Amino acid sequence: INNITYNKLYTSKKQEEKWQKAKALDSLFNANNIHNANTAFNEAFTKIFVSRCTALNASEYTCKIYFSEYKNNQWLALKPLPSAINQNNTNNTQPAITKINGKEVLFFSSNRKGGEGGMDIWYSFFDSLMRFEEPINAGKIVNSIEDEITPWYVKETNTLYFSSNWHKGL
Repeated sequence: INNITYNKLYTSKKQEEKWQKAKALDSLFNANNIHNANTAFNEAFTKIFVSRCTALNASEYTCKIYFSEYKNNQWLALKPLPSAINQNNTNNTQPAITKINGKEVLFFSSNRKGGEGGMDIWYSFFDSLMRFEEPINAGKIVNSIEDEITPWYVKETNTLYFSSNWHKGL
């Protein structure tokens, strides 16, 4: 018997100031036998980005970032982002979407070559047709020889928040 528990995406609705019991999203968002996590929406809530990960062993995973668009009152099937983002033989995960100078940008964590070490924060500008520019490493001020993950950009303050097991903090 397979005792693996896979991460899934859930939703809950608030009714009369009370949150209802969370329910797993359908198979459009929760693929079988794979971890589904780390979601991000664009400002208009017309695009969703999701990490899908397969286990390499008990503690390591390989992830790709997928996206879907909301059209004609429904979400389309998730598709993997192009190879510029989902580079082969690398871990690409934890998408965060924002706008900088009026252009949409995807922040994500990856262990691709050209980084500072471990998982690094990368970003890539993209257009309405989902054409991505070559990803750019966020640099040594952000990235270290260890892992930087979970990027979150607040455009109102031009601030990038992230987690690190190298930089001192909480």
